[in-house]
Amino acid sequence: MVKTGRCVLLLMSVIGFACTPKTDQQLKPLFEALIPAYLLEGGNTVWVIAESDSASNRTMFGMDICSAEFLQRGLVGKNRMIFDGREAKMTIWDCISTCLNESKAFRFTEEHFPEGVELISQSHLDSLQALVDSKVVVDSLKSEAMNKLHFQTRFRFSKPLFFGGGNFALLYYTFFSDNSGYVVMEKKSGKWEEVFREIYTHY
Repeated sequence: MVKTGRCVLLLMSVIGFACTPKTDQQLKPLFEALIPAYLLEGGNTVWVIAESDSASNRTMFGMDICSAEFLQRGLVGKNRMIFDGREAKMTIWDCISTCLNESKAFRFTEEHFPEGVELISQSHLDSLQALVDSKVVVDSLKSEAMNKLHFQTRFRFSKPLFFGGGNFALLYYTFFSDNSGYVVMEKKSGKWEEVFREIYTHY
């Protein structure tokens, strides 16, 4: 089993250069469909953390998509999903660029999102939290930092993984700090629509 897994990873290393990731231009229409329009109306600003979640956090069928087991299933065509009666396959080719070319977290840019989205860094969020937790900062500054943390619409996304011939996209997200999960989008008549969502609520 270990030997087989190593062979799969070696095969990926050899053929990985032939697979190119989706261009940045394809991310904007996806996020335009994913972020609810009402959040962007009336001049409201949506915060998105610029650094994406690591690819290693992504799982399907209870397996890490970068694991040897998952890639072996992809080689024999077992990574199949059904959405609204349509079948989509996540092949080994779909995972190559994600698993091999993203040793570090992907960093989004403003061009990836619709108007009304502001990118912020995780370090900025951490500094706001530090102000809230500080025992020496004046109350007015603490109150301002707390309002930003608790009332600003805030998302964190993984870089989307395209599969099913490029007509499906899988990505993980966190909404504020108490709602997270993954969503599958499908391109229908040139427009992205949500076809599945799994939500994890933290208590």
